[in-house]
Amino acid sequence: MKKTLTIITFIVSFSFNLCAQADKESGDNNSYCAQQGVNQIVVIYQGAAIVEDVKLENGTIVKPDATVILKDGTKTLLREGRCINRDGNMPNSNE
Repeated sequence: MKKTLTIITFIVSFSFNLCAQADKESGDNNSYCAQQGVNQIVVIYQGAAIVEDVKLENGTIVKPDATVILKDGTKTLLREGRCINRDGNMPNSNE
């Protein structure tokens, strides 16, 4: 249990730093950002990993595993370092 808590703390603190860097690029500090965790991609929002699906203003759903389901049902995956804001826009997503 102690080891698991230590790993989770590390992921959150490491991801917070990476998300803060990504937010500087997107210009929005309230974005959902995909970051590499210990064994998988996680989505960070305001410094913490999300643990359940989040429905954004435009109907887009962001899942904890970085899957994004658009309002029309199209599925995509946030790549590491990519963010989506609360309005459902993905700044700098043309790379």
